[in-house]
Amino acid sequence: MKKYKAQFDRLFAAERQLYKDLGYADSDDEATYLRSILQGISLEYLLSGKNYPLKTMKEKIIKRYLP
Repeated sequence: MKKYKAQFDRLFAAERQLYKDLGYADSDDEATYLRSILQGISLEYLLSGKNYPLKTMKEKIIKRYLP
């Protein structure tokens, strides 16, 4: 993380701006929420492999962000 801090900072700033542009009241919280969800899914998938309901998780994210 330290090595790529500048790139991560730019990415997170772009995420926050995107949510602000989309009308989210708290763009910082929304960006952190989605990033946390994606990180959690990634970790669970790596640990569970084929037993993880990846398709279901994908559908839930799509349903939340693309009504």
